[in-house]
Amino acid sequence: MEEKKGFRWKKLGYWVGGVVLFLFAFVWLGEHVDDFLRWKDERAARAFDAALAADREQLKQMEMADTYGAPTPEGTIELIIAALEKGDIELASKYYYVLDQEKAKASFENQLSEKGNLDIAVTFFKDLLRGTKGCNEKGDGCTLEYEFLTTEDEYIPLINNPVPQFLPKGSKQRKANDFELNQYTGVWKALEF
Repeated sequence: MEEKKGFRWKKLGYWVGGVVLFLFAFVWLGEHVDDFLRWKDERAARAFDAALAADREQLKQMEMADTYGAPTPEGTIELIIAALEKGDIELASKYYYVLDQEKAKASFENQLSEKGNLDIAVTFFKDLLRGTKGCNEKGDGCTLEYEFLTTEDEYIPLINNPVPQFLPKGSKQRKANDFELNQYTGVWKALEF
């Protein structure tokens, strides 16, 4: 019997010790939870910063390797027109900024499959050459635009829209595209809207 009584006290001692340990851990965690959360947030921020730096470095390498284009925005437009007139969508899309090339290629492919030719894109770029150019103060970004008045009611086919846009006679219209200087290679790149 004495042995059973000792066993009970021992068991009770374990329970009391466990409760005391639990309460100690609970209090300690309560006092240090902010430190843990701060450490967790800082760790996540460092991982995000590292991933962002890696992405920036990859983009920089892509830009440094991108030599397609001309020393002026107008020269790049002429290269795009020449490629489109030959039906070389792959080459025409390389004159766009590296992150816009796939989107430009898809747009040209879509126009070719829907219209059977690239005339809309060729006319768009030829019109830009007849328009005006405005550049930012740094001289590394320009917009070429062409403004015109419609001479009759017309429906304009759009590259990625199956429904043509109605333009009443005398409507003032604008075609525009932005261009950016690749700082690493010195060539101008078209930007996809």
